[in-house]
Amino acid sequence: QRWMDAITTFFFPALSAELRVTRIGRATNQMTFSWAAANGVRLQKATNLAAPNWSDVLSSFNASNATESLVGSGAFYRLTKP
Repeated sequence: QRWMDAITTFFFPALSAELRVTRIGRATNQMTFSWAAANGVRLQKATNLAAPNWSDVLSSFNASNATESLVGSGAFYRLTKP
């Protein structure tokens, strides 16, 4: 797990059982996040928690997984449902 600590920090607030990441996987230079699909749920990321600017991860809206590149700077992730 050292590679995860060095590359990316993950932040998943426990809002409800419905919004729980069930799996995080890594393959080469990509990270895959999985969760139980639900209407309106999306994965978001921010590069700073002091003044977060959350943006949707593409293709995560109403999905049950999303894949992000590990190339570049670290990020914080959360599941959200408006």
